Amino acid sequence: MRTPGNFDIEPPVPWWETPKKDRWLAYLAAWLGGRLDVFDRAIFLPIMVPIANRFGVPPTAAAVGFTIAPSLCPIGADALGSADPAIA
Repeated sequence: MRTPGNFDIEPPVPWWETPKKDRWLAYLAAWLGGRLDVFDRAIFLPIMVPIANRFGVPPTAAAVGFTIAPSLCPIGADALGSADPAIA
């Protein structure tokens, strides 16, 4: 018989053991994808003007595209995330 205040309390599970292997791999893939995206942009920045000149585009237009593209990423992520049936 249990007395009041005598509860069987399980020790808490460490936070890193809560997600399973597939979740950790998905997180790692997303993290690496973000790092590679940043790396691509860092590589493109110094060669943006020669590429723009090669295609006959004013460097200012290339810089505007370089600036607008990352600002639209949250909109695309929201649209694609809301389209996922597992999330909805």
